[in-house]
Amino acid sequence: MQKQEDLLVPRNRTKNEFCVSSKCGDGNHILLWDLDMIPKYFVMRSLSQIQNFHGLGDIYMVKSRHGYNAFCLDKFFINEAYNILFYSRWNDFNHIRIGFKSESWALRLSPDKKLEMKLIPTENFDNRKQSSAHYKFFKKYFDFKGLVISNPDNLEDVQLESYKQNRI
Repeated sequence: MQKQEDLLVPRNRTKNEFCVSSKCGDGNHILLWDLDMIPKYFVMRSLSQIQNFHGLGDIYMVKSRHGYNAFCLDKFFINEAYNILFYSRWNDFNHIRIGFKSESWALRLSPDKKLEMKLIPTENFDNRKQSSAHYKFFKKYFDFKGLVISNPDNLEDVQLESYKQNRI
């Protein structure tokens, strides 16, 4: 009979993942997109179209080894956020569905994620309230000088979450 040390299987198949929640202190949400394995051109085009249609502020694209994520600091009620995310082409439907059911979307934090670029607003820009807590968090986490906020709220807390992820 083989000992466990002889097996090539790791002893722990799960890993703690840390992420930032879309939820703001007042119950509203910022927008978080999950666009893994989608080429940059299609990500930019999709985000640009949704930004123009909804009059969104700056959208920041985050590059990782899996593809792209994106976020916008504009604040929305959960149903509004869901509709924008749902109608964003190439956005991961499971991310949208799970976030809506759990009443919070999440952006996983990892060392390989780098804030790569931002899409500036179009002429349809609607100057909504934006999350100053998320702004401060992302500014510190990504150390990105181009991160700006034009209409900050007065809230200070951002929710961080953790969950166990299976590794195979």
